[in-house]
Amino acid sequence: MNKPAEPPTDLTDTDNEQLATPADSDAGGAQPARRAKSVWLVAGLSVLVVAAAVVTWMGLRVSGNRERAQRMIQRAQEENLPKLWHHARLELEDYLWFFRSDGDAQLLLVETLIHDDSMTHEDAVSKALTHLREISNDTPQGAQARATEGKLYLMMVHKLGQAEQALRQAIELNPKDEESHFLLWKLLELTGRADWSEDIFWRVYELTHPDRRPVRLRQWYMTQFFAPTANLMLERQMGLLGEEEVPSSDNEYERFDYFRKVEPDWPVAHAALAKWFLDETDPNFAKRMLDEAAEKLGDKRFEDPFFVATLIRCLTDLGQYEEARQAFEPWPADKAGYDYCKWQAVLLSELDDDDERAVDLYEQALKAWPGPVDWQTRHRKKTCLQKLQKHQEAQKELEKAKQIEKLMERSQHTIVRDALANLGTLDCNNVMVTFYTNLGMQREADAWKDQFALVEKYGEPPIQELPSREPPNSPAVPFAPASGQPTGEQPPQPTTP
Repeated sequence: MNKPAEPPTDLTDTDNEQLATPADSDAGGAQPARRAKSVWLVAGLSVLVVAAAVVTWMGLRVSGNRERAQRMIQRAQEENLPKLWHHARLELEDYLWFFRSDGDAQLLLVETLIHDDSMTHEDAVSKALTHLREISNDTPQGAQARATEGKLYLMMVHKLGQAEQALRQAIELNPKDEESHFLLWKLLELTGRADWSEDIFWRVYELTHPDRRPVRLRQWYMTQFFAPTANLMLERQMGLLGEEEVPSSDNEYERFDYFRKVEPDWPVAHAALAKWFLDETDPNFAKRMLDEAAEKLGDKRFEDPFFVATLIRCLTDLGQYEEARQAFEPWPADKAGYDYCKWQAVLLSELDDDDERAVDLYEQALKAWPGPVDWQTRHRKKTCLQKLQKHQEAQKELEKAKQIEKLMERSQHTIVRDALANLGTLDCNNVMVTFYTNLGMQREADAWKDQFALVEKYGEPPIQELPSREPPNSPAVPFAPASGQPTGEQPPQPTTP
């Protein structure tokens, strides 16, 4: 009798045997799938290789675009071929698509954008500023990028707050950048801050070639005494004046009002317009301008020293000394200079009767521009000295105030301006040395003395008979005597700045 077959002792053998069949079947089907994936992978890599090769080939193809564009720019400038600017721009745009980090090419493209007549003014400037912002300050092209950015904001966009920020960055990055210093000086003039430009001017003077320094000194005289009418050509280039217009008090107002509308969040723009009304002896309307600024800017307005100084001047003109002190306390700049020292002295004298400290502060204020010609502040100092029973010193201040008041008369400035019409002559140099010496402004006097060396080097130019003309409605000379203003015989009223 045959024994029955023993059942398998390991039941998993049977299960494995039964499960192995579909597994083996799947393994057989996975092979084509893997092969398909491999094919796709190889194909994808091939596409990437081809694409990389194409990009490399195109990059090599446009690598010479920058040099071609440079040659086009040179020809456009030398041969007056304006259409070449357009072609140079296209070459550079193709080049920068592959070499975006090339700062030199970015600067070249900005130049072509500004000169390309095929683009609208707005598009060209917008694209130029976009490319300039891509150049960071820490690159070799950073200083030039900020300088160009500042120039565009000033000359073409008319956002002088943005321009000032960019120009100051350019100067920080390149302290020897004469043009940026010069433009910053002019920007301060255009925004009612000629009196705040002394340090910038002297830096411009140092950077200027000695042969051109007489021109700079003449410009500085205009800044000091005729700032509203000092920039005829610049204002025409900016489109702020027509070809037949000349600077005047009226279009100075229009300029300030325009700047305020273009940059309503810039404290300086509001302060410049308010200062114009103060100069026109209308402190009430100036206060209205400053109140509007407070609504728009909030505490931001107190971050700018020019705004704060203008507000303090307005409040003291209105006799609101307590409010002026509140505005003065958070002074946002160095605690020095004409405005800081003058207004602290005024408040100490008017509110605290601290005339001893006020005298010292007035003396500091009178040393910084426009202190040397501010005979009204000398009267304030004289009054403090009288209250301190220092009568001899008070008398000396009164005599000095009278002398300066006389030098600020238009007849005196006519002599000076006639001399400046013949720049480079011995007569001109002598007049200017005498004028500044009489004002006690030794730095300017010494600078004019240095110009005698140029006369010895080049000789005197031909004398020109140029009549001195005042533009219609010309602003008054700063601190010049006028009806309603205090004279050398009378101390100023408390509300007079």
